[in-house]
Amino acid sequence: MRHGNDNQHLATAEDIQLRRPHWMVLWGVLTRLYWAFPQFDTTTRICLCSPDPADLIHQMDAAERQYRTPPPQRRYRPERTSP
Repeated sequence: MRHGNDNQHLATAEDIQLRRPHWMVLWGVLTRLYWAFPQFDTTTRICLCSPDPADLIHQMDAAERQYRTPPPQRRYRPERTSP
């Protein structure tokens, strides 16, 4: 069952996802919550939810700082010189 303001919530979820491209953001029509799932490597499984979009963004930023796997370190390799 959809409520009259679901379109507004769906648009808000889409806007958050556009501003945070490394996340999948959804509006739960039945749960009446915004949901966020990271689309980057993490140290643990993450599923965030909140009825408030600003709170969800805050949770997303905190989760990214805490759980995002750092990119692999590039090792310096000196160039080989021909004998």
